[in-house]
Amino acid sequence: MAVQKIVGVEVKQGIYEGITYHNVYFHCTTPIEEEKGKGLKVEVIKAKVNMLSEIFGKPSSVGDATNLIGHDVTFYFDAYKNVNFIRDVKEATTQNGFPLSK
Repeated sequence: MAVQKIVGVEVKQGIYEGITYHNVYFHCTTPIEEEKGKGLKVEVIKAKVNMLSEIFGKPSSVGDATNLIGHDVTFYFDAYKNVNFIRDVKEATTQNGFPLSK
């Protein structure tokens, strides 16, 4: 899983062909592989708002998602390519501001 920086969070909701949707879109950057180019590429990753609590492992809202702007994260997906966990790299490597021992 690649580490990505979240640079924006967008929420969309409405009705499409009679089906209600409410999604959060994480706009992320990740380095382009050296052999393929240079710089950063942008990717948009969609998650359902009603799944945020499961994704974060605690009661969560769109506000929790927007708090990740500027953070380096790793997205994990289920067999159907739905986001099922987001690991905040900084929180995973520090505790009370100090690096975790390996």
